[in-house]
Amino acid sequence: MTRPRIPLRSAAAAALATATVAALVSALPAAAAPPPPAPPSDRSLAAEPARHDLTREQFYFVLPDRFANGDARNDRGGLTGSRLATGYDP
Repeated sequence: MTRPRIPLRSAAAAALATATVAALVSALPAAAAPPPPAPPSDRSLAAEPARHDLTREQFYFVLPDRFANGDARNDRGGLTGSRLATGYDP
């Protein structure tokens, strides 16, 4: 028994129709999605955050500054040349 041959145009049309239906059906949930919520007001954004007491402490990061030149060997950073050539500007 031989199968009847489907003309090429009919097969292409069927494939195109199947792809179109699949694309439209997959887009249906997105079309039915609720709208996004409204952006928060300035008042709610500026409100004080709910934090526990430890996070209310202020922590400082201290960087020591070199007041006296204890070792002149590290003044150039190991680079030779001017600061315009190396970019090193202590």
